[in-house]
Amino acid sequence: MIVAMAALPTSPFNLFLLSCFTSFALLCFTTTPTIIKPRRYVTKLIHHDSVHSPYYNPMATVSERARRAIDSSSARLAYLRAKAQGISLATTGVGEFLANISIGEPPIPRLLSMDTGSQLTWIQCQPCTKCFKQDVPIFNPSKSSTYMSVSNCTSPTCLASPGQGGVVGLGSNEISLVTRLGSKFSYCFGRIRDPQYIHNQLVLGDGAEIEGPSTPLEILDGLYYLTLEGINVDQENLDISPDVFKRSPYNNFGGVIIDSGSSLTSLARDAFNSLNNEVQRLTNGLLEGVKSSDRPGPCYKGVINRDLIGFLVVTFHFVNGVDLVLDIESMFHEIATNQFCMVVVPSDLGDNMSIIGVFTQQNYNVAYDLGRKTLSVQRIDCELLEN
Repeated sequence: MIVAMAALPTSPFNLFLLSCFTSFALLCFTTTPTIIKPRRYVTKLIHHDSVHSPYYNPMATVSERARRAIDSSSARLAYLRAKAQGISLATTGVGEFLANISIGEPPIPRLLSMDTGSQLTWIQCQPCTKCFKQDVPIFNPSKSSTYMSVSNCTSPTCLASPGQGGVVGLGSNEISLVTRLGSKFSYCFGRIRDPQYIHNQLVLGDGAEIEGPSTPLEILDGLYYLTLEGINVDQENLDISPDVFKRSPYNNFGGVIIDSGSSLTSLARDAFNSLNNEVQRLTNGLLEGVKSSDRPGPCYKGVINRDLIGFLVVTFHFVNGVDLVLDIESMFHEIATNQFCMVVVPSDLGDNMSIIGVFTQQNYNVAYDLGRKTLSVQRIDCELLEN
């Protein structure tokens, strides 16, 4: 295996150095003995289905986009479960949001999948023998003045095969871009269903906005766990035992992970059943149900912003009084013309793992403080964070 490493540029605006190795395609990740850290680095995030995304397909139907979200969320759940068990797998596909990051010196812009479940930051580099197709030229590290070589990389992180695209890893270990730039980062996801929306953003460095109430963040196996205490609908608590959301200390099964790579939110089966039953009770006689062979949750005929006006608020309660309040666009998504389904699905892997996906995090600034091991949430229009 050939491994190479590039040093970080000294400019605070050119974020990182690259490490590359040949296996299927060359990978690049960040590490360096010295670095001038920008206090605050802000970059736009582009949703996979945005008109500004290189993966945008103007011919794709609502059903096709919904199918991608469903399939990628299912694959993501399996990936996170394996990771929690200490099994190294390839990252799953392209991811939900792309971050605009410049690499090397002179800086070369790249769109990388933002991934809170990955430690490694990498891109495809020359030379590679089994390159996957990409629209931009493959990065040539020999043309970067900050490139240098290292002799070996045998850690599981290095040896894990990549998925498609490139990744900016927002995990917590020593090679993560987050820890290279400090101990904090934040992101804000706005209107995911709007392909024209441009105000999603990622902030790296200790100047990241840490606003709003905070809940403890447990970091295990490179994943971010939260303590979910319960769910209510219109201020009425659902009959869910808190034990449903707890992680087993014996085999790492279960627990609640907050994640940037899954569109949908997956709940342990008992919790999902309680929420599903309540939603169906509230919509009975008001909406016409639609049977879907591959969707266990409730689906309906209609238009979300027209037929769900006044629908009761669903709230996820986390320890320390931190709430994620789900409005109708955070609770339902279109699956076809004049059809929509709940974005919450059951976690059917048999281990009770729950995933808080990006639909549920809409319209919040979500801030991670790895030093204090806390996660803060502030409900806000992402556009207001721009300066």
